[in-house]
This record gives sequence, C-alpha cells and structure tokens, in this order.
Amino acid sequence: MAEHAPGDFCWVDLSAHDYDGARAFYEAVFGWTLANPPGGGGPRYGMFSADDEVVAGMGEVPPEMRGHFPSVWNNYVRTEDVRATVARGTELGARVIFDAYETPSGTGTLAYLADPSGAIFGLWEPAAHTGAARMGEPGSACWQELGTREVEKATAFYEALFGWTIQPSTAPGVEAFLANGDKMIGHVLRLNEAWGDHPPRWMPYFAVEDADATCRSVQAAGGAVVVAATDITAGRFALVRDVQGAHSYVIRLA
Repeated sequence: MAEHAPGDFCWVDLSAHDYDGARAFYEAVFGWTLANPPGGGGPRYGMFSADDEVVAGMGEVPPEMRGHFPSVWNNYVRTEDVRATVARGTELGARVIFDAYETPSGTGTLAYLADPSGAIFGLWEPAAHTGAARMGEPGSACWQELGTREVEKATAFYEALFGWTIQPSTAPGVEAFLANGDKMIGHVLRLNEAWGDHPPRWMPYFAVEDADATCRSVQAAGGAVVVAATDITAGRFALVRDVQGAHSYVIRLA
C-alpha cells in the first residue's frame, strides 16, 4: 500500500516497557523483523516488517512513565491535517492526550485523543512515512475493534469527526460496523458487566495463516491465550496477550 485514504486506519504500534523482550516475542509469533533507526539517545522506536514490507511499529516507554502507561497497541487514523482534526475533535467532546507533534525524523505529525467514551486513538498526518505497506494479509493488521460502554456517544463522535458510516449489526456481540466510504474498517463491541472495570479501548486484529498455530506460538513465547481460537463468520479468531500484557486479536480470515 503506497498510501491510505483520510479516515482509514493506517498504522499500529506497540508501546513497550521491555523493548527487547517485545521484539523477541513478536519475531517468534509473527515472524516479523525489527529495524531500528540510528539512535538519538532517547527512547527507541523501531519498525516491524513482514517479507520486507513495513507492517507495524514499536516504541519504548521511558522507565519513569511505565507506572502511568500500560503496554498497549495504539491505532492511528490517517488525516490530512492533525491540528485541524484535534481542534474539531475537542469541539465534539474529545480529550487531548498528546497534542499535535511533528516527529524529529520528518516521518509525519501525530496526536492522541480520547473519544467522549474514553477510548484513546492516534491521528497520523504523513510526511515521509505514509503508514503500513501491508494490511489485510497474513502478518499485518486487518481490522479494528472499539470496545466501549457508551456505544451511541462514541459512534456519533466518529461519524461527525471522520464521516464514518455506522452500520447496525446482527452479529453476536457486535453493536455496529464502521465504514469509511465503501471500505469496512472495524466494529464496535459494547463492554458489559462481564468486562468488569476494563477501560474503553481500541484493539487491532492481526491476520494470520493459522489461528491455532499462532496461539501455540504465543504460549511458547511466554504470552497467553485469553480467548481460545473460535470460528466466526469472518474466520477463526483468538484474543491473545503478549509477555507485557498488551492484548490483540489474531484471525485467519475466511
């Protein structure tokens, strides 16, 4: 993929407490390789590749911040103007987590917002880095899930901010599907009492060749399978947790 349309998810990256441990885990589970740019003395940031195509990133959480931020996967929506999107988002009830910031490497401009239901997401205005070179194929992100207790409030926000279409769902557990134009990009899950105090969040799905084999690789690498591989209409999926507690889904697409 040479570029991503505004309003599409274009990138995912991992906030890692143990950078080298996370690298070993994802190289073992997905067969990714990690390239690190020349160090500038600060926290490291690298890019994972599958078959020489960039698919995801990983940033090192500084030691002084690890008690405040868990290790999580972050999801980024492509925008043509981060600052304008931040301004519009706040008008619609979003909270600014990290204001617009141009990367020193000239790759682009980013920001983080929390939607009115509390789920945090990233914004990306590309310069040298347009986003993932592969999506929707094994070894790359293919889908996004929003988990929230305030479905109506959250979906109204994204519809107004990005122009997404909210499509009601009859699929078990899925409140609505999300589309950017004619492209389906994700779905919304209502967090109920069974989720306890689990915070609202965005979570990526990674496409794999074999969900069961990937679950075994996760366990062998020190992670955990939270929801065992299960057949659904879209394929066979599982919820997994890496060695530092970051959750994601894996799915063999039908």
